[in-house]
Amino acid sequence: MPISVTTSDQYNLSVVLNDGNTVNLTTSATSVAVSQASPINITVSSKGPKGDPGVGGSATQVVTDLNGMTGTINIAPVEGSTNVDVTDDGSGNIYIDVDDFSYTNATAMPEAVGGWPSGSTFTDKTLQDMFDGLLYPYQEPSFSSFSLADISNTREVGSSIPANSTYTFTASNTSNINAGSVNITYSGTSSGTIATGLNINQSPYDASHSAIANSTAGNLTFKVEATNSQGGLFSKTYTVSYRWRVYWGNSALDSLTEADIKGLDSSDLKTSKNGTYGFTTATNQYKYLCWPNDFGSPIPVTGFKDAANGNSIVMATSADDSFFSNTHNGWSYGVVSVTNSNNVTTNYRVYRSKNKLGSALSITVS
Repeated sequence: MPISVTTSDQYNLSVVLNDGNTVNLTTSATSVAVSQASPINITVSSKGPKGDPGVGGSATQVVTDLNGMTGTINIAPVEGSTNVDVTDDGSGNIYIDVDDFSYTNATAMPEAVGGWPSGSTFTDKTLQDMFDGLLYPYQEPSFSSFSLADISNTREVGSSIPANSTYTFTASNTSNINAGSVNITYSGTSSGTIATGLNINQSPYDASHSAIANSTAGNLTFKVEATNSQGGLFSKTYTVSYRWRVYWGNSALDSLTEADIKGLDSSDLKTSKNGTYGFTTATNQYKYLCWPNDFGSPIPVTGFKDAANGNSIVMATSADDSFFSNTHNGWSYGVVSVTNSNNVTTNYRVYRSKNKLGSALSITVS
């Protein structure tokens, strides 16, 4: 890109072009258009101590107080470009750097290259812009972690998320997250909003909300989300699974009450009946398994098996005790209403081995 160099009559300058030719400016207001590629070397031929040659910038560049003399050297792009940079090597030479690269292409890129995504078009992009976009792609922010203080992700039906809980979140590339764009919500067995308009540096966040009760089995999913500097939405979730308790163990009783069920040797929070249940040695005692009615019965015939050898376990029927008067998939069971520690009540199915089995045993339910 051409530039013009103009000097006052108090300067004797030589504009040295890249091809080695020299243009001298020695008379008042004499100027020359220079079309060589940058850098262009201006050699100061006047004598005396060297002064400040000036600084670069955009539009017209002004150099003053050169070699102790007054006057100006004006350096300007002929075509109105602002990409002119003036520097000094400390030895009486002024260097003019002109960014004469400009790239325009209205055709959308067919595929991504470096930091330029598919579909990009270009209008008057400088070389700096092109290489920055190629070598330094946009760094998408994302949430690295999200948690609720002292809240495990497995809880018994009826337990509540405490009021005013603390929410902790971390993210990468935080400089690319919009200020005030962080929101925290929850959904699933119930739904609501914890906070809106937060900044990423407000973690851990001490929320102000009522206790969040949950009286049904299922998931309660908390979500933190934000927008990045390009308008994209990103998020991370923390899921709390609410489960019913399954009870199992030994008992000499022919049938069980609610208190008897809760008094069995073992219990665990589960989402289904399936699994392997271990029973300890107990002389002249039955093996009992009790779970919520919604879990249903095991598969026919092979639903109860000895985990060690795969043999089917014979279970009690109404012929053994009228308590086991209900039948599903060929398996008989009794029904008992059970209220858990969170004061939520549901019906439980109670299954019992037909015979008293004194040895230790693991039963697989499917």
